[in-house]
Amino acid sequence: MAAAPRAETLLATKEALLREWAKLPPEHRASMLLVLTEDVQDGVYGPWVAEALRLLSTPQETPLAPENVPSITRADLIRHTRLAPDEIERLSAEDLKHISATVMQHLILDVFWDEVEYHARERLNPTR
Repeated sequence: MAAAPRAETLLATKEALLREWAKLPPEHRASMLLVLTEDVQDGVYGPWVAEALRLLSTPQETPLAPENVPSITRADLIRHTRLAPDEIERLSAEDLKHISATVMQHLILDVFWDEVEYHARERLNPTR
């Protein structure tokens, strides 16, 4: 049984492949990508590659319109966080808008659909 290639050898091989890849015209890169994908899809990493390609091809979500983002105030931060008053004071109005928009994006894009699925499964569970 042959020994597994050392990390340095694998890295050098990958770098050489990328150098050669860069020499191909775009249409040949596209056709080679299909060949490589087909080669990998039936192996142990097939599902991982399929999911990675799906994620890469999913359009990025558009940011929320400012009018759809609830505003947070310094008073909110005092009441609902453990931030020190001097920390809160250092945050600008723009910082507060950015924080609120970021939290809303996370809630909608990352949490909301997981919660929807959880509650749908809960309703579908016949033993509830």
